[in-house]
Amino acid sequence: MDRAQVISGVSEFMALEGQWNRLADRFPTPLLRHEWFAACLDAFGADCDLTIYTVSNGGRLRAVAPFVVERGGPVPRLVLLGHQTFEPNAILHDDEAALAAVVNAVRESRLPAMLPRLASGSPELACLAAGGMRGLRFVQAHAANATSSAPLASDWPSFEARMSGQRRTSTRQRRKAAEREGPVRFDAFAPAEGEVERHLADLIQVKDAGWKGREGTSLAKDARMRRFCTVYAAAAARRGILRMFFLRIGDATVVARLAVEYSGRLWELKIAYDERFAKCSPGILLTHETLRYACERGLTGHKFLGTTEQWHRWWPVEVRQYANVRLYPLSIAGCAALCVDADRLAARRAAGTVRSGLRRLQGDRAAPATASQAVRSSVS
Repeated sequence: MDRAQVISGVSEFMALEGQWNRLADRFPTPLLRHEWFAACLDAFGADCDLTIYTVSNGGRLRAVAPFVVERGGPVPRLVLLGHQTFEPNAILHDDEAALAAVVNAVRESRLPAMLPRLASGSPELACLAAGGMRGLRFVQAHAANATSSAPLASDWPSFEARMSGQRRTSTRQRRKAAEREGPVRFDAFAPAEGEVERHLADLIQVKDAGWKGREGTSLAKDARMRRFCTVYAAAAARRGILRMFFLRIGDATVVARLAVEYSGRLWELKIAYDERFAKCSPGILLTHETLRYACERGLTGHKFLGTTEQWHRWWPVEVRQYANVRLYPLSIAGCAALCVDADRLAARRAAGTVRSGLRRLQGDRAAPATASQAVRSSVS
């Protein structure tokens, strides 16, 4: 039976780049490549212990799962590296035996583990559901965990024809509304590494001007996420896959998008827009032009990443579901983590109940006024 080894040194991790990416070539996503996790480690790894499970045979890497042990909370936990990006995850493997070896190593660690956003129906979920673990396993799947993607046609007119007539008309109306504000320009760049900082500064400025800036969660205020985007964008630029898109009205950058072009698709990582131009839906306009760009380049799809949102359905999209997996082994750490998580879940549910009660109370108080308004409207 295959056995997994553990790598805990940064230098050993960096030395795996070539073999790692050869294994990653089997998976049509940039989110499993070495440069993605190197950027995650650079940005988020300060308070963690690197714990990478690998399976090799004859010097050939056959499976790799990049975990870290997070020790900042009340209980140490195994968590997939880069979970802070909230993007889909998977375990690199070349066959089921190698995958099983990694999963067994995670179980045998005796630490509670969290594997967020594994694709429904994936080999990872099937392997985790198999026997061999003493303890509890929770699999949480909900609509908020899904992603959406737009399959592209062989040419732009064919893709637009898939949209509803109402959406096509509404897009043209929004474009005319933008043009009333000033000259509209769409810019698409494949930046060289030396140009990354300048283009990212544009995106960060736009993102900080919106609601995320007011809440303190924009890239300008979130140093770790800004570091991740900067390091990863530079690595993507070196590989020639970085793409940045901007919609400008007059001299103002109204909306910006950070993406990579990989495996015949565009993968959207960040989007930001200036709320002052909300009435012309700049995010819709930029995405429409981005999809046109992708069609004209012969790409086969656009991956929105993050979580699926209603505005993605402006275009014909496909939705894929993901699940979060939590493992609680029969160990002191596993039992402690279960108690902590149960308390947190109970607190969230109690807070949700209070919020629902307040909304109902506010609705009851507003009902008489609403009714009287309806009466006045019917009389007039």
